[in-house]
Amino acid sequence: MSAVCLILRPCSAPSDLVRPAARRRSYLRMRPTGHHASPAPPRAAKEGMGRRSSGEERLLTLASKASAGECGLSRCPSDRGATSGVWFISSSSAADAPAPAEGVFKPSSAEHVPPEMAACFAPGRNMYRERAAHIVSRALGGGVPETVIATVRHGDLPGGGGEGSLQRFSPGEDMGDLGPEGLREEEVQRLALLDLLLLNCDRHEGNVLVTPQGGLVPIDHGLCLPRLVPAQEGEKPPTRVLKDTWFAWQGWRQADLPVSAALARDAAALLGRERVGGLA
Repeated sequence: MSAVCLILRPCSAPSDLVRPAARRRSYLRMRPTGHHASPAPPRAAKEGMGRRSSGEERLLTLASKASAGECGLSRCPSDRGATSGVWFISSSSAADAPAPAEGVFKPSSAEHVPPEMAACFAPGRNMYRERAAHIVSRALGGGVPETVIATVRHGDLPGGGGEGSLQRFSPGEDMGDLGPEGLREEEVQRLALLDLLLLNCDRHEGNVLVTPQGGLVPIDHGLCLPRLVPAQEGEKPPTRVLKDTWFAWQGWRQADLPVSAALARDAAALLGRERVGGLA
């Protein structure tokens, strides 16, 4: 299988700004370099690919219980016009004693891709991108809550439900209601590296939660990993997304600082290299 390879390459011109992330204050440029065979993942990634964590098992159990009518479902009131319909799943279905949400379910039948991004994102595939974001985040030390592909059948879901992404509910404040001051440098830089690796096209401040302990929880990754190759021979590649993508953290002070040695090592391990240029 071939894929477009994105190279994070230092460049000197501030007009190419994505964000500085090197001790010599170089800037990172995202550049598609054509078709390349997908590199083999590092051994640690290979060993963990086939195993589910205990958190993922709990999510699959929650989906089964929801399908059996043993859980409560409620639609997120703020999902109108979003990239997917969102339903909260709680472990109790008792109306008189509602339980706190445990899972966030996004059925593929309720996905929405903005028309200007339709060339880069196949319909009905957001759930796989949500899952992929968790896998990459886990390799970088965490952040994105556990996310699985699950089937939930329920009368309150469109068409009676079906397959979709199910993510562990994580309480936190919307970053849009806060400011970046006080955030830990490495938390912001791990978020930045995640978005660069995934080419996240939807990283606005509403898609980052802040926990009571000050940690960052990235959510809503249905519009990451865009297709950057033509669908048919002779078509131009849909690369406009590379010019239009903007990350909320680009204006944050922490993203301008040199990255830590630990983050540089994690990035190198994920990419299967001894070191990553511009990050060490």
